[in-house]
Amino acid sequence: MEQVMALLGAIDWINIGTLAVIVLLASIIANIFEFRSRFPNVLLTVFIFVGLYIGWTYFLKGMVFAHVTAGAA
Repeated sequence: MEQVMALLGAIDWINIGTLAVIVLLASIIANIFEFRSRFPNVLLTVFIFVGLYIGWTYFLKGMVFAHVTAGAA
């Protein structure tokens, strides 16, 4: 049981939560368009998720946390 707790402590829960919110937003946006088939909605959700994930990972996260890492050095 201690091994499981140690593994859960090593998980980056902030990142998991952020990704969950990004998936939720992508799904909501894609389902607004209500295509006749589910497959176009799935593709649109994937593309929206990829766009939001790239935006968060490479642009917003770098801008938001750049001053924090610079101050720690």
